[in-house]
Amino acid sequence: MISMSNLKSVASAASYYADDNYYTQDQNAARSAWQGEGAAALGLAGEVAPEQFVAVLSGQVGDQALGRIIGRDATTGELVRDHRPGYDVTLSAPKSVSLLAEVADRSEVRAAHEAAVDKVLAYIEKNLTAMRVTEAGQTREEQTGKLVVARFHHTVSRALDPQTHTHLVIANATMGGDGVWRSLDNSSLYRSQKLLGAIYDSELAANLRALGYRIEAGPKGSWEIAGFSREQIEHFSQRARAIEDRLERFGLTRDTATAAQREDAALRTRPAKPAFSHETLRDEWLERASGIGIDFNRIEVQREMQARHPIDPAYSVDMAAASVAFALEHISERESVMSDAHLTRTALAHAAHVAPWAGVTLDRVQEAVVAALDRGQALRTAPGDITTPVAMDRERHMLSLADRGKSAVEPIARAEAVAAAIDRFELKKSIEIGQAFALTAGQEDAAVLALTSADRIVALQGYAGTGKTTMLQMVNEVARESGYEVLGVSPSAEGARTLEEESGIRSSTVAAFQLALVQEQRIANKPHPLDITGAIDLAGSDIRTIRIQLPNAPDGRSKAPAQTRNLQLWVLDEASLAGQRQVSELMEAADRTGARLILVGDRLQLNAVESGKPFELLLKHGVAQTEMTSISRQQVQDLRDAVAAAVERDNVTALGHLQSRIVDMPSKPALFEQIVADLVGLSGEARANSLLLVPLNKDREVINKMVRGELQNQGIIASSEKSFATLVRVDHTEAQRRFSAYFEPGMVLRFNRDYRQMGVQRGDYVTVRSIDSASQTAIVLTPNGRSVKWHADQQVRVESYTAQERNIGVGDEIRFTRNNKELDVQNGTPGTVTGFDGDRMVVAVGTRSVTLDPAQRSHSHWDYAYAMTVYAAQGRTTGRANFLITRDSRGAMGERSFYVGITRPRTDLRIYTDSTERTIKLIQQVQAKSSALEGMAPAAERSGAKGQGRGHGRSDGMEM
Repeated sequence: MISMSNLKSVASAASYYADDNYYTQDQNAARSAWQGEGAAALGLAGEVAPEQFVAVLSGQVGDQALGRIIGRDATTGELVRDHRPGYDVTLSAPKSVSLLAEVADRSEVRAAHEAAVDKVLAYIEKNLTAMRVTEAGQTREEQTGKLVVARFHHTVSRALDPQTHTHLVIANATMGGDGVWRSLDNSSLYRSQKLLGAIYDSELAANLRALGYRIEAGPKGSWEIAGFSREQIEHFSQRARAIEDRLERFGLTRDTATAAQREDAALRTRPAKPAFSHETLRDEWLERASGIGIDFNRIEVQREMQARHPIDPAYSVDMAAASVAFALEHISERESVMSDAHLTRTALAHAAHVAPWAGVTLDRVQEAVVAALDRGQALRTAPGDITTPVAMDRERHMLSLADRGKSAVEPIARAEAVAAAIDRFELKKSIEIGQAFALTAGQEDAAVLALTSADRIVALQGYAGTGKTTMLQMVNEVARESGYEVLGVSPSAEGARTLEEESGIRSSTVAAFQLALVQEQRIANKPHPLDITGAIDLAGSDIRTIRIQLPNAPDGRSKAPAQTRNLQLWVLDEASLAGQRQVSELMEAADRTGARLILVGDRLQLNAVESGKPFELLLKHGVAQTEMTSISRQQVQDLRDAVAAAVERDNVTALGHLQSRIVDMPSKPALFEQIVADLVGLSGEARANSLLLVPLNKDREVINKMVRGELQNQGIIASSEKSFATLVRVDHTEAQRRFSAYFEPGMVLRFNRDYRQMGVQRGDYVTVRSIDSASQTAIVLTPNGRSVKWHADQQVRVESYTAQERNIGVGDEIRFTRNNKELDVQNGTPGTVTGFDGDRMVVAVGTRSVTLDPAQRSHSHWDYAYAMTVYAAQGRTTGRANFLITRDSRGAMGERSFYVGITRPRTDLRIYTDSTERTIKLIQQVQAKSSALEGMAPAAERSGAKGQGRGHGRSDGMEM
């Protein structure tokens, strides 16, 4: 395990290390050492002396003093500098390792830990050590490879449990090629925290396996040395329990909490380490170990036996190659381009999930990456990142389909007919709303292009609030009058419902639409019978009927003349949210069936969770397109000004226009209380016309509970409650679903096809009882109470969920989270709890009621509806929005999330933050999906692409 923290200030660092004596106490002197090329350059070697330690942390390096001058000391007149001391990178062994190293006193186990730490430190110094140099007004990053590190090896936790861990105290100083010392740029260090943890875990596991210890896989990619029970491990984990209890008080776990929240919990639960004797403490540990049944002799016997059968190096090489192949597939589902570090981290983490004993280390993975590049399984991009041939081919094929569709169809209507239709539409709308109505110039241009273009593929770009669905309403009417069947699709069920309600176009999700197309294609490709009746003799006395099978064309196209097919116009709304695979398959289907396809989207909004940015690529490729720029949604001047600035990607100016709407409170709990109080303080109608937007799911869950509590205090939600189980989706990729190691006991699986050998049907739910990652199997409990074996790598058509309890009272507002034909609800459909029928929940959905039966797992797909993520809110329009941006938002907040958040409301917006300064930095972060073609393009072309919509760069994903 790895943890990182900033050393807050020179004064506090010096005081902490001197008073607490944590690092430099006498008994630890022999356990300390200076390391790093920077330390060698300063002549620092051997044990860490306290005076040297404090001097380096204070920025005194050689004859230089680092830090920003902020004044002079009033007494001495000496310059006062503001200098961050450095960073504490702590690497902690699994508890079973600590028990062997510290309680059983196995020195070779301790050495295995230190060797793993060596590997991490070497990686940091070689790859993550940099500084920023400003020359002639230009700032550049320089890799230095010189660190000053004080290393301390410790054996005891603050709860006085055995804990083998090493602190790498990295001074905020590094020396450039010019011999000048400067502050360290820590951005790469923090971005690489998970990679460094994976390097440590893999190296330690390999070192221990080489000693003969048997390694057992645990949950979430963790592992322990075999021979210890979970009870024994937890008995010696008092410190971990204290931190977990602290997090639980705030509705968090180690997995859901940010690094800052975990650090805060550790600090707030940290007792001062009391004086102790190592000898006395070890005697106490041995007594406790014996009392709880730990048998170190038996573990040693097992080690000696296992040591006779070392891991075959060829197996390690094969497992590393398989892990890299997995990582390529897994990452490629979300991103077309990946960094070497992301690929390496994912491969190491995968090996830890499925075979931590296999000896897959950093060196093995790096060798496997080189081999994958040599085989063409992966491709090196121009900037030095990695993409895949599949991503390249998919993008190339999409653009070739766009080219093939140029001038390939007849216009839906002539220009003069469209002009007349616009006049009729505007008159009808004027009568409907009781005042003059006219389409904007952008709406007219979009409608004209959609209806008069001879190209099969048309792209309509429109900023948020430019009236895209109103334009589509007119296009729908004209196309239908011209004999076209108009069908709408959207990446989300919520988007499909909105498109249908506001434009009148019959709509479905992209997934449902593509499934229907596949089924139609299967039917079309089946040989069809033809009966021929006639005489089989010359006299005509023997009349018979013969049936023959006529196959379809080899390419699957219907043999019927084109003019006899139904004319179809497909509209893909929220096209920026559609991934590369979805858009490519839609375009293939349009080409195959002769349909026309209109893509409607906003290149400034959030991209798909899936890999690719097809809408932006098609715009840049020159597909027939037009742009709607006249924004009419915002009805007050400061919101209009802010949105106009955000359209230009000048988010700092946009935030400036909203200055009077910012609520800044440094305490995050107090900020949450304020945002909840402001929402609950609205009238019922005003609250119903509001959105509460948050970047992170974990914040959404906390705020939902807080809103409910306040609404109950006001009597809006009944105080009497019932508890119901809900199913929260686990966001596995297709690659992960083929490995049982990514599932956990207690998870609920929904099967999306029949598996007769298991005795389950499509739509059945089962509960995972146990996992065997080595055989890729799990034991699951079926609906009829049978325990059966599930093969993750064979029976792959599953959805995975965790079951969570929710308290519900009359008046609660919920949102359905999965389509359900039986209940006639879609993902995103809102509802209000109106009562209970025994153990069942009655929910008002529009003008009707549905009853949710907890005995039916399919009725458990719902959640509270008081707050939603920014991603889920894309496509929504509201009167008022409360928009949360906190320091913890990190990658979930950036230029696109900010744009989406501030463009939702018509009249009122409040931005809640725990740091306006940090918010300014967050909203300037580039959020863009990657493109394989752009990655392979020369630098000049990539620079051009960057300017045309800023669709560049990589992302590690976004919060749903």
